[in-house]
Order: sequence, then structure tokens, then C-alpha cells
Amino acid sequence: MNENDKKLLILNLEDSEPDSELIEARLAEEGLDVSIVRVENEREFISALEETGFDLILADYSLPSFDGLSALKIGLDKRPEIPFIFVSGAIGEDSAVDLLKSGATDFVLKNRISRLVPAVKRALEAARDRAERKRLESEKEQLIFQLQKALANVRKLTGLLPICMHCKKIRDDKGYWNQLESYISEHSEAMFSHGLCPECMKKHYP
Repeated sequence: MNENDKKLLILNLEDSEPDSELIEARLAEEGLDVSIVRVENEREFISALEETGFDLILADYSLPSFDGLSALKIGLDKRPEIPFIFVSGAIGEDSAVDLLKSGATDFVLKNRISRLVPAVKRALEAARDRAERKRLESEKEQLIFQLQKALANVRKLTGLLPICMHCKKIRDDKGYWNQLESYISEHSEAMFSHGLCPECMKKHYP
């Protein structure tokens, strides 16, 4: 499934409604079916994260009552799997590098909005790859757990076993002689059922 197959739900931290509409229009122009929830402050941002499953976060860097770096920290804490892209007109190169080091997925300057759609597509693809790797890793861990559990239930007979050449009893490590069936049952997970081989059938039941 690619970006065009499903509606993308985007959380947009933006105090300017026209800027948010511009972002939505730009994404739509490139064929992305999006639904944007715009929030302006910390309370609305946290509430939206806790109540709705978003595919992407787009955030301005500088807002009157909230800042993008704080939003990034909250996003990473509450929903680290959601890509976080800064879309702002107030990010210098040094600040942008610091934001990426802090965990932001990408940044796009508002005066270079043409970079937005490629950045969104890269972020969503990377998020899908991470989710798939996480799923495969979880399946691998579950398989390892099941194998370890199975191995814990398997007991193997090893070493030299003294066995009587006539009655076939086995001597244990304490010097006691045990019936073959009893010894094997005690030292392994094997279970016995009794029958008659052809030779014994002829010998004992002619």
C-alpha cells in the first residue's frame, strides 16, 4: 500500500490557519489524500496525541505559547513511532541539525515548501520499514522463546550406560539396577507402549 491508497491523518502544530491550509493544499496537489488536525498549543497537542492515531506530525518551530522542540520531546515520549517533521520559516542550519539529532525526522522551510511532499513520503516509508522490522523482531523473539521452552522440556540420555547382557537392566549412577523402561522414562520424555515383535510372537505364541 502506498501513500495514495489510504487517507493520511496528520497532526499539524501550527498557529497560522492559512499556513496549515497551504500545507494541506500542497499535499493534495501531489496526490496525497490527507486529513489534517490543526492544534496551536501544548494542551491541544497532547490531547490529540493521546486520543487519535496519527500517521505523521508536522510542526512549526516557533509558536506564541509553545515551541517545536518541546513538542518534539512530547511526541517522542508519547508516540515515538510517528514521524515528526518541522515545517517552519524560522529554522537556521544549526538549529535544524540540533533538531535532527534530537529525534526529528526531517525539516522543511516554508519558503521551500516544494520539499514537503518528498520529505513526507520518505518519513512514511521509513516508518513502515521500522514497523516491519519491529514485527519481524517480535516474531523472532517469540520463536526463540518457544524453542527455549521446548528445549527445556527435552532431556537427553548421554554417556556410557552399563546394561546387563542377559536381563537388559541398566545400572544407575547410584549402583542400582533398573528396568530398561523405568530408567529411560525417568531420564527422558520418552513413553513406552508394549507389543510383540515377530520373533517373540513365534517363540511364545506358536
